[in-house]
Amino acid sequence: MSLWKHFRAVSLCLFLLIFPAYMAYMICQFFHMDFWLLIIISSSILTSLQVAVCVVCYGVSETVFGEWSVMGSTIILVHSYYNVWLRAQLGWQSFLLRRDAVNKIKSLPTASNTQLEQYISLITF
Repeated sequence: MSLWKHFRAVSLCLFLLIFPAYMAYMICQFFHMDFWLLIIISSSILTSLQVAVCVVCYGVSETVFGEWSVMGSTIILVHSYYNVWLRAQLGWQSFLLRRDAVNKIKSLPTASNTQLEQYISLITF
């Protein structure tokens, strides 16, 4: 039974490490790679690594050396809330703000050739 618990914990850890890399690859296939996309992908992978290392490795040690305790469960819940949930909310809010900024920039009128020539003539004098 202990071997099965260990296998499940290690499998979950591998999933948490491999799946974000796969998702990052798929996102790069659909969107043009720019600075903001790189930030979002790196933040997602960093969060996944933190979860895998801190939470799942703790779970593996508890599975191998003992059973879950109230203190261990509390630590996992606090870590998950502060390092995963709040970080995901901040990332989502940042994404929405950047999307709004891009939409506002795209809604600005495009200058005509005449307007550009007038502007250039004002600068050169």
